[in-house]
Amino acid sequence: MLISSLILLTACGDSDPQPKETTAQTVKEVKKEEPKKEEPKKEEPKKEEPKKEEPKKEVNPVTVNAAGEAEITIEGSDAMQYNIKKFSVTAGQKVKLTLKHSGSLPKASMGHNIVILKPGADMAQFVVAAQKAADNDYFPKEKADQTIAHSKLIGGGESVTIEFVAPEPGTYKYICSFASHYYMMQGDMVVTAK
Repeated sequence: MLISSLILLTACGDSDPQPKETTAQTVKEVKKEEPKKEEPKKEEPKKEEPKKEEPKKEVNPVTVNAAGEAEITIEGSDAMQYNIKKFSVTAGQKVKLTLKHSGSLPKASMGHNIVILKPGADMAQFVVAAQKAADNDYFPKEKADQTIAHSKLIGGGESVTIEFVAPEPGTYKYICSFASHYYMMQGDMVVTAK
């Protein structure tokens, strides 16, 4: 197809100033490519490496008196929590454990005790038996052979101290056996070798 109306004039570098007729097939669109501008490199934000937290050193809440006896105070609250979840003593060491009720509710509604169980004691069975022993501070006499030591039941503002000799090395679970407190009130007594 002939495009008769299209006349190209060449101004640059053409010595023939005469108009020329051309066809669409001979017309080539010349695209002048602009040099690509390099976009400034975006600096990726430096990824900060997560700070490595140093492992927390467990602080043993036990103090040793002049006689070499381990002394510890554990608090139980109206929120059904012990403030200490783990402590360590040495096998054969005399232990003086004080349980303090830091709350204000009476023992009839929010009593606390502490019972240290022997390894292998069935905690669930112990607690079921404890619920039937309200008249004995929720300590089932028939399960006494499954325990290392236990305290009486106390209410808000009261405290009680028990003394016992730390058994052989191992980890011993301690609980509050009042009502269903043991779900939230438990911890570990770790006994280490001499």
